[in-house]
Amino acid sequence: MKQLLAIALLTCLSFSLPAQEATRNSRPCTGENFHEFDFWLGDWEVWSKDSTGTMQIVGYNKVERILGECVIMENWTGVGDSRGKSFSLYNRESEQWEQTWVDNYGTVIYYGGEYNPSTRRLTFKGEGETQNRKYAYYRLSYFNNEDGTVRQLWEASQRPNGAKSVLFDAVYKRREAPEN
Repeated sequence: MKQLLAIALLTCLSFSLPAQEATRNSRPCTGENFHEFDFWLGDWEVWSKDSTGTMQIVGYNKVERILGECVIMENWTGVGDSRGKSFSLYNRESEQWEQTWVDNYGTVIYYGGEYNPSTRRLTFKGEGETQNRKYAYYRLSYFNNEDGTVRQLWEASQRPNGAKSVLFDAVYKRREAPEN
């Protein structure tokens, strides 16, 4: 009888544990940390200064949450032939943000970063090959500006702690919805 009771109990547990696990994980990416980068979500025109210092549109970016609200996906389209995507998420194990960037030049960059609420800035550090296959160390910062824009500053160095040069410095302005 004890064996039968033990088997019945194990059978009940085997059915209830997955149900409890599914309920607990139905919204696994909730909590304050998972939303620190929400300021970047949206449909954007991306503006940068040209060689004369005049602001001009350099691309468009749609940034949205996917995969059960756990991943932030960037869809970059430059005014030239530049195309790319990034995938960002808050990793609860490492307690940091992680991002992977890929583009139509074959570039792959892996980043890890942290959000600083006092400066309203999310800064990633990463490394990878440049378009001409040289290795580089990167710093990628997103500034949550009070006017609702986002500044992205992308810098690189050939040495881990070397002087950084600016690769991209742009302001993201929300695109206006088309009129019907």
